[in-house]
Parts: sequence; C-alpha cells; structure tokens
Amino acid sequence: MNLEGKFAVVTGGGSGIGLAITKTMRAAGSDVLIVGRNEARLNAARGDDSGIRLGCGIAGIERQRRACTASPRSLRRQTRGDSIHVLEVLPPIVETELTKDFGGPKIGPEVVGAAVVKALVHNRSELRIGRAKFLSTMSRIAPNGIFSLINRAAEKRSLDR
Repeated sequence: MNLEGKFAVVTGGGSGIGLAITKTMRAAGSDVLIVGRNEARLNAARGDDSGIRLGCGIAGIERQRRACTASPRSLRRQTRGDSIHVLEVLPPIVETELTKDFGGPKIGPEVVGAAVVKALVHNRSELRIGRAKFLSTMSRIAPNGIFSLINRAAEKRSLDR
C-alpha cells in the first residue's frame, strides 16, 4: 500500500505499538513525526532515517488520558475542510514491553501497524481491532470509569507479583 507524499504524526512512536506504526508508515512511503515521553527512545527509533522527525515530549498522565479520549474527535472538528486526516487507533492488548507479564491473547504490534496503513488507504477515521470495540464504546460513555477500571486491574496485577 502506498502512502508516498503523506505525512503522519505518531504518538508514542519510540516504542511498542507507536514504533511498529512508524516503521509500517515509513515502509509505505510516508514521512513521520514521532512524539513521546522518552527522548532516547525517540532518537533510537529515528536512527539515521531522514523521513522520521522528532516532536516535543508529552508529559503528565492526566494530559495523556484526556488526549486519548478527546483529541481524535476534537482534531477532526478543528481540521474539517483541511487536507488533514485524523485516525484514532483502538487496539486490543498488544504484545509490548508493557504487557509482557499480562496473560491472555495478544496481537503483535506489526499487526496494528499493517491495520493502520490499510485504514489510512481506505480513508477511515477510526480503527478498532478485535476486543477493543467494546473498550472504545465504553471510553466514550464513561471515560473516567474505564480508565479507573484499567488502573485497578494494573495495580492488582502488580500486587499479585
């Protein structure tokens, strides 16, 4: 699939899902701006690839939470009529460093990257993969409740170790 001449902004582009999306977008021909909290990871992700640029870091968990629930819709409204396409990606549990101790089924980050490119080629505004369909619906109905539930589950897992 060809994204030649396109420019993408990938949050969390230094590792995990964001890094997989960045690599897949580059392979499809898109230039990419990666943003994240860890400058060393962002630099490592860029390497010597001139098609990857680095953005400023994102600080604060509260800002990230709000960005996850509000940004895609807000950006779509703000950029309506422009040549900007906003894609909201809602994957299920993905095999990353953060989920290495989680049980249950996971998908590979490269699967998410390939799905992102396909969604962009088909001009979709939202990409829900597998079980994430339920989570995305709940995050719109009760965003604070779903984040509390996720945080409690993560805390319980860390206490069980």
